[in-house]
Amino acid sequence: MDVIREVECNLENGSMVKIITLSSKDKNGTKTCEVLVNSKGEAITPEVKRITFDKDNQMFLVRDKLAIDEYLTGSINYYINYQGIPIGLCFFDLFNGFYTMEFNSSEEYKSGYFSFKLAMAQRIRSEVQDKVENDLGNCKKMALYKKGVIESENKI
Repeated sequence: MDVIREVECNLENGSMVKIITLSSKDKNGTKTCEVLVNSKGEAITPEVKRITFDKDNQMFLVRDKLAIDEYLTGSINYYINYQGIPIGLCFFDLFNGFYTMEFNSSEEYKSGYFSFKLAMAQRIRSEVQDKVENDLGNCKKMALYKKGVIESENKI
């Protein structure tokens, strides 16, 4: 991967971190991602789609893609601190839902993030499936009722 941009962020507590934008090319196109790097030059986050510095709150807003299935892809958004540890909840934009993110260290976050995304996708997939089954049942009831109403009108 090639580094295409570095943005240095100086926090009010005296810490300095960089947002590094990486790019790689393959047969399918160009992939870009971002990581947060500490003052020692070590990556403290996994690769994500976008990281922006929230100067007012002195935190970093992370936005990453989450594919639920081949037709449904949304974004997850959450904050991390200057140490690369997620803070609070993760927000999934397609369902306006909040999900718990519990990582105690940067290393735990980097190693467990993709498992977290997989588990979250599976959880949302089951929520979607439950909703579809419920809605499908209601649609069938409506169709049968409408069919019965139409048949009774034709008899009159």
